[in-house]
Amino acid sequence: MTRVHLSSTTIKDALKIADNFCKNHLKEENELCFKIMLVYEELLTNIFKHSVKLGSTFVDIEMKNKNNAVVIEFVYDGGGFDPTNYRDKRIDEPFSEKKEEGGFGLFLAAEFSKRFEYKRAEGLNRIYVEV
Repeated sequence: MTRVHLSSTTIKDALKIADNFCKNHLKEENELCFKIMLVYEELLTNIFKHSVKLGSTFVDIEMKNKNNAVVIEFVYDGGGFDPTNYRDKRIDEPFSEKKEEGGFGLFLAAEFSKRFEYKRAEGLNRIYVEV
């Protein structure tokens, strides 16, 4: 498990965790690596983006191979937010009518995941994803 301090670590540095995992554990760049990077980046970006509002200071990240899938776990402090129940209403709007950025990240993370779960326990948020 790797701890990322949200106040001092940049997104760029935190993204290297998934990039290194793909390079070290997946023999070649492939569709699975693309999905892992997309899911990882979307979830991590949301954690960083909302960390101040939620009072989060760190996120622990673990990535591992498990039964022909890659498991990503994010455990972070701060207020609760269940990304598995979030549905941006703009998903149903025609693309030409979208006026602001965003709204698709959690949708894509859910679509590319075999399992996408959230649990709040002992004051911590836990996101479990299998890609």
